Amino acid sequence: MQPHNPFSSHAIGNEVVDLVSTPILVCQPLTGEIIYRNAAARQQLADIETTQMEKWFERPTDWRELLLRLKNQGQLKHFEARFKGTHGRVVWMVVSAKTLVHDQQTLIMLTLFDMTEYRKREYKHQTDEALHLQILRCSSEGYLQFDTDSNRIIDANPAMCELLKCPHHHLVGTSLTDFLDTDSRDALLAQTDWASRQGTLQEELHLVRKDGSRLIVQANANALKDENDEVITAFALLTDITERKKTEERMLYLAFYDPLTALPNRLLFQERLQQALFQQSRYGAPFSLLFLDLDNFKQINDTLGHDVGDALLKQIAKRLFNAVRESDTVSRIGGDEFLIILHGISSSKEAEIAAQKLLDALKTPINIGQHALQASVSIGVTLVPQDGTDATTLRKKADLAMYQAKAAGKNTYSLYSEADSSL
Repeated sequence: MQPHNPFSSHAIGNEVVDLVSTPILVCQPLTGEIIYRNAAARQQLADIETTQMEKWFERPTDWRELLLRLKNQGQLKHFEARFKGTHGRVVWMVVSAKTLVHDQQTLIMLTLFDMTEYRKREYKHQTDEALHLQILRCSSEGYLQFDTDSNRIIDANPAMCELLKCPHHHLVGTSLTDFLDTDSRDALLAQTDWASRQGTLQEELHLVRKDGSRLIVQANANALKDENDEVITAFALLTDITERKKTEERMLYLAFYDPLTALPNRLLFQERLQQALFQQSRYGAPFSLLFLDLDNFKQINDTLGHDVGDALLKQIAKRLFNAVRESDTVSRIGGDEFLIILHGISSSKEAEIAAQKLLDALKTPINIGQHALQASVSIGVTLVPQDGTDATTLRKKADLAMYQAKAAGKNTYSLYSEADSSL
């Protein structure tokens, strides 16, 4: 069944947007499915037999990066990416993106501005600058020149020799692929015709030096061509981004994971819950949402201290994680509270078995220093779609069921029941 297109009933608005010379695309945020293209988009972008947004990007990773930045920043005004254009062309676009709500649906609207000609002029400027290679001898960026037929390095600046920890006379005659790890080597070898095809190459590469040490570089390569568009030679600038990548990965980790337990935090859990609800709505995939609260945790903190409490939380998180499947999600949402998504749970019996398994995982005392601590949890269980089909309702019902488990004596589980709730 085709998804509902909220733009189909606004013909006059669509006609107006079709008059705009700038490509405009509207897509679903979760699936990336395009639900609207204006006339400019249909004319300038390739006519691909798919409605998936990432297929229009020359590199699908650009689409995933755009989504991540849009989620973190709320709105994008300038995002550069290469798109598949008509007649096999590759077109450079500056993308602005924002989310909008239309007919009670959250959508993403992309506006594309063609900067291909600007890029062409930029490349010509780079060609002229290539005549002044002496400047590069003082550059802090690694520079190398290579023959595109053999892919052998024919020149390199001191910064490149320092980057690779390889003297100039040893570097000349080798290939950059000699210094790449397996994944980067395969990616680069798959684009052996880049120089004659588009004349530029931008890649993030993982290098392995002769001593075994590793680094990550951003490679920007360009081919120099004559008046007949024949490749003369090519050169590349390599910038060491190892520390920047480590910082980015750390920041990304802190944004989505609990620093104490390494479990998904509230933000990442909410995203996975929305994905599970989407899968249930679209494909009928059932799941269970569990709310867990540690029993008597405040007493442990007050008597043994927060260091012992933190160490206990880490061990409990590890046991809960090991008690579910890899496809499930265990999240610490704060303090001594956990939320768990169990996929494929369609009946009360299955939910009870899963909840009991979590209780059993905590039966063995946990050794923290000289203390042998007995931990337990009270679990509230909801089933989707039986108990609700939106995140707020399910959270509330799971919370109520958890308090029913507390009232029943703790260290047990309770399935949500309308008869026991005033919700």
